This record gives sequence, structure tokens and C-alpha cells, in this order.
Amino acid sequence: MKFSVLIDNTPDGQNALEAEHGLSMLAETDGRRILIDTGLSGKFIDNARRKGISLDGLDFCFLSHGHNDHSGGLRRLMETIHDTKVYLSEKIFHERYASSRHGGTRDLSTDADTLQKFAGRLVPIKESTWIADGIAAVFTSHDEYPKPAGNIFLTKTTVESSRIFASDDSENALRASDSEDVSPASDESEGVSGESLHTSCGIGCPDDFDHEMSMAIVTAQGLIIFSSCSHGGAINIMKSCQDFTGEQRVRAFIGGLHFVDCNQTASEVATFVSDLKTTFPDTQIFTGHCTSDKAKNLLKTSGLNIHFFRTSDEFEI
Repeated sequence: MKFSVLIDNTPDGQNALEAEHGLSMLAETDGRRILIDTGLSGKFIDNARRKGISLDGLDFCFLSHGHNDHSGGLRRLMETIHDTKVYLSEKIFHERYASSRHGGTRDLSTDADTLQKFAGRLVPIKESTWIADGIAAVFTSHDEYPKPAGNIFLTKTTVESSRIFASDDSENALRASDSEDVSPASDESEGVSGESLHTSCGIGCPDDFDHEMSMAIVTAQGLIIFSSCSHGGAINIMKSCQDFTGEQRVRAFIGGLHFVDCNQTASEVATFVSDLKTTFPDTQIFTGHCTSDKAKNLLKTSGLNIHFFRTSDEFEI
């Protein structure tokens, strides 16, 4: 299997391609071509063209969760590739998302007009399911291992579809089938405590990330799991994929770990490393996006089989 990073927070070494706070990857496996997320703006399409990668003939697009640094390029994708279908959580149609990590409130929601306009090509998923032969969309069912500390700044609000969609025919549309700011903390590293968005911003409730899915690909050597932000906790996600697919070997785990730059970074990375060595010692980790520079530096010396990706990178697994 091959995967290409079409856009990521970190630029390529030559600055020949666009970078942004967002993630989009192309997975190619057994003749299938799958787009995973669409970044913040749609610039992943420009990057693909510059790399000579055609996005025509995609088998489908997989949208990992409702935050707009993963769904922000959805409209441009749908307008550019006219026959692409998109698998996404049905929760995204009924929820709004926000972050307040650095004060204020930032809307992270998937664009409602895009959801309405292209509803006929969107495939809502309610529970873990097989979406192709040997490829599963998996909601996280485990919670015994830690989730990222940075989740504490993220909320969601459940709303009626009529409040998300402006058109009266929204119900028919539904039936038709962050960029949260995680830039490095200031010189005095930011802490994560109970005094967070949930008690101070006055909106929503803590995001439980029931809208987040991972994509598990069954191979002869074990599972290859794409989990763009891993808000549910990487080890919880791996165990959930084991349970659903029945495959116990996890060959590779690909995506951000949502270890933001804060006072808790060192301790949560240390816990993750210890837990991973106990549970999945042979699994290759490929990470970037919302894995902060501080976390990367700690992971580099962890002894894990770990790789760090950036815009334009390509890997064969």
C-alpha cells in the first residue's frame, strides 16, 4: 500500500507546494484510490496537480470527522471531481463544532451549504461498517486508554438540520443518502486544566467525538489504520479496529495524535509510548498534522517505530 500526503501543516522541504493547518492524504491499495480528508481549503487539489497526481477515478473520499481542517476542501473536491462519493459520519449533519484553545471561540464546523448542495453524493454512516471489500469505517468503541489532553478545549452543539440547512428541502437532502488552532504555545507553555472551554465559553458541551471515524484496511500483514486526528486516543482506536475487523495485527497507524504543545505534552507522550510498547509494540506509526513539534521531538527518542510526515511525502507500507 502507498499513501501520499497531499497537504499537511508542515511544508515540503522545497516549499514547492502549499501547506496549511489541515490534512489530506491519498491511499492506493489493491487497485483502489481513496482520498482521506480534504484539508482546510481545497489547496490539496493544487498540490496533487503539481505532483502529477490525478484525482480522477477516485473510488471514494473518506471524511474522518466534522472539523473543517479536514472537511474545508470538500466543496472544491465535489465541484472538481464530479462523480466522487464521500463517506462521513451522519452526526456531521446535525452538529456544530468549536474550539477555544487560545481564547475566543472559533467555529470548526463543516460548511452547511456544502453538505446541502452535494447531499446526493454524501453517504452518512451511523455505526462501524464495511465500506468496501477489506476496508472498514470504524467508530471508536474503546475508552480505557487516555485521550488527548487538547480535547478539553473542543465542544459540539447538536442542532436540528433545519438550523444547519437554509433550504426547506433539507430533510430530502439528508435522505438522499479544528481547524482548531494548535499552533505552538507561547514562551510560557499553555496548560490544560479543568478550567477550560466547557466552563468558560458558554456554548455547547464537551465534544465526545462520536463523529470521528478511522479507516481500517485489512492486508495480508495486518491492519493499516488511517486516523487523521485520533481525538479518541490512538490506542483506543487501534483496539476498536481490531474488534470490528477481527484482525488482531496492526501493521501501521497513520495520522495525527492530537498532542498539542502544552504543559501536559511530556507526560501524555510518555504515557502513550509506554502503553503502545505494551499493546502494539510492532506497529509502525506515521504521524504529523496535529502532533505538535514538542511531541515530535519527544517521540523521536522514544524507541518507537515512528515516522513523521509532511506535505508532499509518500510512503510505501
